[in-house]
Amino acid sequence: MKISKLTSEKLLLLDLLKAQIWQEPVDDIVLPLRLDDWNRLMDLAYTQLVVCFISKACLRHKDADSIPHDIAEEMKAILAENARIHEEHNKLVVELFDIFKSKGLSPILMKGQSLAKLYPEPELRQCGDIDIYFSSDEYESAKVYMMSVEDEISKRKKESFLHFNSMYKGVTVALHRQFSNRANPIENKRFQKWTLEMLSEKQEKIMISNYEVRVPTPLFNLFFVFRHMWHHFEESGISLRQLCDVMMLTHHYRDKIQESDLQVKLSNYDAVGHWQIVSNIFVDFLGMPNNRIVCCDKSKMNKSQRMLQILFDTTFNTGYFRPKTDKKWKHRIDLHKSRFRRLMLLLPIAGCSSVWRYLRWTNSFPYRIALSLAGKVEL
Repeated sequence: MKISKLTSEKLLLLDLLKAQIWQEPVDDIVLPLRLDDWNRLMDLAYTQLVVCFISKACLRHKDADSIPHDIAEEMKAILAENARIHEEHNKLVVELFDIFKSKGLSPILMKGQSLAKLYPEPELRQCGDIDIYFSSDEYESAKVYMMSVEDEISKRKKESFLHFNSMYKGVTVALHRQFSNRANPIENKRFQKWTLEMLSEKQEKIMISNYEVRVPTPLFNLFFVFRHMWHHFEESGISLRQLCDVMMLTHHYRDKIQESDLQVKLSNYDAVGHWQIVSNIFVDFLGMPNNRIVCCDKSKMNKSQRMLQILFDTTFNTGYFRPKTDKKWKHRIDLHKSRFRRLMLLLPIAGCSSVWRYLRWTNSFPYRIALSLAGKVEL
């Protein structure tokens, strides 16, 4: 697959995004002149899940009067709607946590609304699912309750080895029994052990709508959200919102995490290079002030630019580039081809982790051997 360059629209989007996130002046940024350019900018902002940041930045620009009327009205409408949804999600988090606590359970909020609080203007972050973690001895009780109050029975597969999905008051709620499941069997075993250790520690507490909610410990939370983002980048594509979430956690925890502790964890999961790649993006493309836990490496700048280009080209393409077909055998062949193409696309950036992900997906003989050996390894 040919990777496109960062066009003027993409560079403009990045300039507006970083200016809005960091509350910087926007008047020196040159806004589009033609309606077609505005439409391309908005389409890109929607695709990257940052349309509220872009809208707010444009509307506070000194040349905001030059924005086409329909575009300006669309911006105002999406800002108001996202603020409403943000408040709705906060209320649902409080409601669910209050219910689970009343049943003697100990929920931990993952991602989502806990990340929104890290932004100067939380209501600009586009909302997704509500993800809640429960320990193995509480997961079944939480699932039984959600099944009794969910909106409808989904025809899709509702439960995986990671979580149980349900709809509650129109919002997807995912109850997790694992934070993550690594493709590398040894790394996965190490991560599950770390999860248990984290649960025995004192978790962070944040306030959502004046209600106290638990979130993971700082180092675990940053590492989990970072690796979750990287997992989706390898699987099917991510948006700029996912990158910004990791960036805001990095900025928020800059004085709570020791650089040496982060480096040990990154080394344990063969993720130092990946962290350097995204650190370059945080500082050079998204404007994050440098701090002691970012790890920029200018020698990897080409990989950082390539990651951004792939991000723009394949955002949330869960189809893995495969054409649709009614023939199951052809569908399977096309799926293998598309997975292999993605492996080749990511290999120069992701390295071994993309290979492990491909081997797990194919359930190949080498992967089954590795899985068997991992069960015998003492950590």
